Amino acid sequence: MIMTASTGTVYITSGGAAFNNLTVTGNALFYPQDALTVNGNLTVSGSATLRPQNPLTVNNNVAIETNGLFDLNGKGNALKGNFQNIGGSFMTGGTGLTFSAATGTKNISTGGSTCTINSIVFDDGGGNAVFVLQDSINVQNDLIVNGGTVQTGSNNITIKGNFVNNDTFSAGTGTLIFNKGGSQRITGGTSVYNNLTITGAGTVLDTITNIGFNNLNIGGNASFSCVTSGVSITVVPSGVITVSPSGTLDIRGAVSNISLAGVGGADFYLNNSGSVVFSKVSIKDCDASGGSELNATTSCANLGNNNNINFSSPKWNGTIDNNYFNPLNWSTGSVPLSTDYISFETGSANCSINNDVTVNNFSMTGLYSGMISLAAGKTFTVNGTASLGAGNFNCGSGIFKVKGGFSASSGVFTAGTGILEFAASGNLTTNGNVLNKLLVSGSGTIVSLKDNLANSGITVESGAEFKCLENNIAITTAAGESILVSGAFTLAADATREIKLRSGTSGAVFYFTVSGTASIAGVDFKDCDARGGVKISAADNCVDSGNNFNVYYFNGTVVLASAGAEVEYPADVLTKISIPALALEKDSKVSIDPVTMPSNQGIGFEMKASGFVDGKAISRLSAQATITIHYPAVFTGVTAGTYLQDQDVAIFYFNGVEWVKLGGVLNTAAKTIAIKTEQLGKYKAKASVRATAFALNQVVPKKIFTPNNDGVNDEIRFYIENPKDNEVAAKVYEYSGEEAADLQLDPTGTYYYWDGKNRSGNIAGVGIYLYQFRVDGRVISGTVVLAK
Repeated sequence: MIMTASTGTVYITSGGAAFNNLTVTGNALFYPQDALTVNGNLTVSGSATLRPQNPLTVNNNVAIETNGLFDLNGKGNALKGNFQNIGGSFMTGGTGLTFSAATGTKNISTGGSTCTINSIVFDDGGGNAVFVLQDSINVQNDLIVNGGTVQTGSNNITIKGNFVNNDTFSAGTGTLIFNKGGSQRITGGTSVYNNLTITGAGTVLDTITNIGFNNLNIGGNASFSCVTSGVSITVVPSGVITVSPSGTLDIRGAVSNISLAGVGGADFYLNNSGSVVFSKVSIKDCDASGGSELNATTSCANLGNNNNINFSSPKWNGTIDNNYFNPLNWSTGSVPLSTDYISFETGSANCSINNDVTVNNFSMTGLYSGMISLAAGKTFTVNGTASLGAGNFNCGSGIFKVKGGFSASSGVFTAGTGILEFAASGNLTTNGNVLNKLLVSGSGTIVSLKDNLANSGITVESGAEFKCLENNIAITTAAGESILVSGAFTLAADATREIKLRSGTSGAVFYFTVSGTASIAGVDFKDCDARGGVKISAADNCVDSGNNFNVYYFNGTVVLASAGAEVEYPADVLTKISIPALALEKDSKVSIDPVTMPSNQGIGFEMKASGFVDGKAISRLSAQATITIHYPAVFTGVTAGTYLQDQDVAIFYFNGVEWVKLGGVLNTAAKTIAIKTEQLGKYKAKASVRATAFALNQVVPKKIFTPNNDGVNDEIRFYIENPKDNEVAAKVYEYSGEEAADLQLDPTGTYYYWDGKNRSGNIAGVGIYLYQFRVDGRVISGTVVLAK
């Protein structure tokens, strides 16, 4: 039916009969007087106005064409088809628009956000209708999705009332804008919104149901609020919550926590320039580094992957059971994370740890009197410090791993058969607690012992160090157990306040096996068997309390310069250095220390001297001393057939670069070999076939010397052997053949030398010189270079 009128008011009374299609046109006001049903399409065109006085039902499409006006007059409506405002206008009145198609896809075009709608209801009555917005809309009151799917595409919806979503809201890329200037509410259902914007001074949007979104923008003097326990607020990956200056994000749980989290462990961002209030919130995946730090210390739970949020430290209360992994046993309502500082402060509730745990710092303090029990084979890792000031930590057969300090100041550490492992540097304070195994692992790890240590074994791995620099400390290792050191082991105490290194059972040894290094000073050894590794030097103010093996004690002998002395090697008194009177420039401390040699390189010693008062090292004597080395009956490792008799032994001196053969005087009965020298340092006796006639063994330096009095290569030496004591003519010639100087024989008889001076006593010119030895009809010669 087409109704047209150019002026006036046209009254329409249906009498309950339905129209098929209805078009009103012209300039008149069309005024339905009773309930009107249009089974087909309703069209308002021309300059006509349609203003129902009773409810209106349109079972198909509504079209408002150019200049047409559809005034719903607040009488209620049910629009079941497409709604198209094509250049016209409409007014909703108090009841707004109701779209109630049961099925199919219905397109809705209101004419843009400039068209003001009182409210909108979408309700498919349990069907499967899809309502598709073609443009943005502006709703002065509520928008309700009772049924069906609402698709917004890229269109925005501005709402000054509540948003109720009881079915499906497909946000697309559009934005929901809340701008009432007062209280509004959004009920989220299961839909995920794209952008939520809260704007306008005094606008407060709250939610009482779960909600998910991409971005939430809170404008100045506006707020987003959730104070309903158990609600989940979910932000899609890389989504952003922006709190503008003077804006507020207020999330506070009551009985249970509200969840604020990302999706699948992916970050979302919270950029705060205003105010954020958190209380009883479980937070996960929140990167707040784009704004001011967030305060989450009021009963909030850190569920991980958060940044720039200040959480309170989890405290154990054990109110539910003894399970460490029950979140309700913690003050924060969440299981501690690896970044947390956890504490056990009050009560007596025990705690069972049945899986691996990692925390940042750990303490048992105050009035806590319960027991923490670590299950067999599990590892409790503390990335920082561990402090046992109360209660009992039972390690069982697990591993307590610390990467900072460990202190059992007033608490109890029950070691069981477990391991205390240091995986990073820190102090160790046991307070009398007995450890089972102590493991020091990781390159650069240094464990500093601060009090007595009783243990059933210590292992120091390569690159790590165990040290104690305290006085009056006892380190007690159970009898039959081992201290194994492939890294470094350092003990140093004052001479009168020793560190005592002991076995747990007097008279029964513990084992101290060092393949790395051991630096020992001021230590009292007893029942220590070090034969499994390197020999332990206990020469620095150490005490031998008996039953020790492979531990070398020697503090040196004080030698008065005016008297000289014979200093013996304590482990073998036939090895010694005999120092004549006035050979030392001052009263000195002289010692003989063993030098570790490869198995086929002989037996070595270092002859050392230092001023008794000033401690300064002395490298050279002013008169010749006699160094005597007692050599073994058979040198270990000597190739078969090369060590035939006692005469096949010689003394060698290490000049800092290489070992120089000196020979020496043999005493085959005593199996000693001696050399006279003014030079202190390293010497060795080695199997070496001795010459049967005059021989030149080495020239040092090999070719070039520089007689400039700088202390380096000022003379050149020619090391010889002259077993028959033959007469030797030793000279130096210029390259032209003219004689330059005589070679001088050292008083020890082990080498000739030239100091670079010619016969007139001046330093010879730079150049190549010929050296020549004539002995027993033979000539041995070569060239050297004098340089400056």
